[in-house]
Formats: sequence, C-alpha cells, structure tokens
Amino acid sequence: MPRLVDEEFGPSLPEVVAERTGTPVRTVRIVLIGVLVAVLVLVLVVRAVQRDAARGGTAVVRDVAEPFNLIYDSDRLERVDPRPGEALRLRSPRGAEVPMLYTVTERELPPYRGDAAGFLPLHAAGLIEAQRAADPDFVLRGEGKARINLNPGYQIQFQTRVGGETAYGKRFLLYVDPDGTEETLNRPRTIADVLLLNGRSAAVPNVGAVGGNGPLKNPLRSFRFGTERP
Repeated sequence: MPRLVDEEFGPSLPEVVAERTGTPVRTVRIVLIGVLVAVLVLVLVVRAVQRDAARGGTAVVRDVAEPFNLIYDSDRLERVDPRPGEALRLRSPRGAEVPMLYTVTERELPPYRGDAAGFLPLHAAGLIEAQRAADPDFVLRGEGKARINLNPGYQIQFQTRVGGETAYGKRFLLYVDPDGTEETLNRPRTIADVLLLNGRSAAVPNVGAVGGNGPLKNPLRSFRFGTERP
C-alpha cells in the first residue's frame, strides 16, 4: 500500500500505532476514521440539541437604550415585573426547591479614558464594594474578563445566602464591542449588568457551575445585543 506521508516527514500516525500495537496499518486507519466520524457526528448532535432547545424556549426582546434579546425556558423560570432600574427579571417559580434569579440592568458608565476592557475592572471594584456593603453574606469568589457570544465584558463571581442556604452568583458586565474603530468616539457608555443567582444544588455545587448548568444556562448563553436573533 502506498504511503500517505512522504518518508521525509517520518511515519504517519496509523503506521506508528500499527507498529506499537502489532495491528495491520489498514485496520488502524479504518478505526481512526471511524473515531473521527463518531466525533463529528457527536458534535453535530450536540449542536442540533442546542438549537432545538433554543427554538423551544421563550424569546425576550427588550428595546431599551442598548436593546438585547435572549431565550429562556418558561417551564422552569418565570418572568416577573422588573424592579426599579432592571430591564428584565426572571426567577424560579415560588416554592421551587432551588432558588434561581436572572436579571438584566442597564448601567451608564461614567466618562473614562482608554477602552472598556481596561476600565471595567475599576468599575467592577465599586460594584463589589457596594454589594459587600448591602449583603453581609457576600463573599467574593473571583473576577476577570468574560465574553458571552460576541459580547465582551467583565465578570464577578460570588457566594451569598438565600433563605438561610448557600447560593452562588455571577455578574456579567457586557457591552457592544466597538471593533476598535474610532475608539474615542465609539467607546461604550451603556453596559448590561447581567446577574445570575443559583442556590447550591447537585447541578450547581460551586460558583463555577452557575450559568453552565440548569435553567440559567439558556438565558445566559443566548444573550445578545440587538433585537434580532441569529
């Protein structure tokens, strides 16, 4: 059988595996191709499930100063009247075993120099201090840059208590990326302060799992600026 890789580049992966396992090269190639096909099929299935989940959710479009839209599971979260300053408020149904909260609040940034990525950590420091002062159970668990879809920003991770039980939270300070064009003119001034709060559970045993598991995942991962869904 002709070589698929020139000799100057050394033996191919199937040849290396065949030599080490004593398996015919042809058999190794068939197995590797099968594994690759299985991985591709799995990726396509996962993407299809994600798309179907998104289509099956309830869409929200908020035409505020910086419009945004998202999708959530109305069977597991309920939309309630937002509190003053909020643009959207979702929560777990009353009596739910695990309390959950998702809010979006628009915030106007004060004048600043440089880009938003450099300013947001400073702005977040003030929000952290305000949250600590308002909540005696607040414990900062981490902070750093974040990106949700095409939306860059900054995130704050924290721990607190809800109803006497441990809960974990994340705050994402997201903005529309100006793409680096005419930076001083297009510097973002309005940001979306996206808050997620999830009671500790088997699905969310730590702060890292907030927004990665459970009903809060969909509204976070589907969040986009603008009024149009992709």
